[in-house]
Amino acid sequence: MKFIPKNLIIETNVSEQHKRKAIELKNKFNIPMNDALHIIMANEVSAILVTRDAHFLEINGNVRKPEELI
Repeated sequence: MKFIPKNLIIETNVSEQHKRKAIELKNKFNIPMNDALHIIMANEVSAILVTRDAHFLEINGNVRKPEELI
């Protein structure tokens, strides 16, 4: 990820509350746990989740395809 400026990267830790919220999201939308956790973490820090993965795009949140940011 050398091409991404360091000021655009947010480092955060996963808490038990994050895990509980991710489990709820996982069950609600039938998505993998790690994907649900990425959504929870991105939303918490108001980050844009950049992906082409279709199930991310079905969930409300700040999710964008890479080409939408160019």
